[in-house]
Amino acid sequence: MSFKRQDVKPCGACGEPLGHAGPIFHRVKVERLIFNVAAIREQAGLEMMLGSPLLASVMGPDRDLATELQTDEALVCQTCYLSHTLGELVDILNQHQEAEA
Repeated sequence: MSFKRQDVKPCGACGEPLGHAGPIFHRVKVERLIFNVAAIREQAGLEMMLGSPLLASVMGPDRDLATELQTDEALVCQTCYLSHTLGELVDILNQHQEAEA
């Protein structure tokens, strides 16, 4: 994956330049999903009827078993990456996005 000059932004968590903590930084992408319970039940029922998950996967409609609710992506400096849990980073990024809106 390429990274050009126009891709450089401040840290999504602390707002400092990405390189302030050293040359290593991180691109963090978190996708929040929800299970499609109806599709799961349908697939499980077909597997039970046919007696084989493999056969059901070939014979079934191949529906998505989950749907994406939200995606968060940001560049994060090494310090923030190491000092925050994933959940904390997502909360911080959401707060920054809400403040910008």
